[in-house]
Amino acid sequence: MTDWKISEQTANKFYARDLAKRAALKEAGGFASDKTLRDEFAGLAMASFRANDEDITWIKDHGARLAYTIADAMLEARKTPTEDEA
Repeated sequence: MTDWKISEQTANKFYARDLAKRAALKEAGGFASDKTLRDEFAGLAMASFRANDEDITWIKDHGARLAYTIADAMLEARKTPTEDEA
């Protein structure tokens, strides 16, 4: 088993880089722990747009709004029992 050791200078570089990443994430809208189920559903919808070869310009112009509309519909559908649950 190898005993890994790094210099204090290297450790400080990693720490500074980590702080910079955290600051960028916070500025961009938060950490993954802040993600809601609605955000998860919207992200899946956005991924499906790209997987279906939608034009990237269309995604930039309309994708986010449509993705959250789809996410809202998915959340609403969760409130309605399926035939198996009824």
